[in-house]
Amino acid sequence: MFKALKNAHKLSTIGAKWAGATGVDPGDNGQISNKAMEYINNLGLEPGDAWLTAFVNWMGGMPYPDSKEMLARAMVEFLDKHEGKIALSAVVILSARQAAEEILNT
Repeated sequence: MFKALKNAHKLSTIGAKWAGATGVDPGDNGQISNKAMEYINNLGLEPGDAWLTAFVNWMGGMPYPDSKEMLARAMVEFLDKHEGKIALSAVVILSARQAAEEILNT
């Protein structure tokens, strides 16, 4: 119980940092955090890595090109501001940055 509460707090903290850094609402209605919690529980990912992975999946599945591009720009901005300041693994950061750049370069 305590661990789930702690993980939920970490996810909301990362989400708040996203909002503060980018000012962009992904329009997910909590789906990113729900998916991140699944990754934590089923795959054993750390909260930061789970949230970023869930966000990248949400961004990649966005059906609207303008929204997808906006999220990709915001992802680059978020990573530029918070890389090394939030507990995120290098592999997840690299894959998030690569996914965003692929969207922006198409």
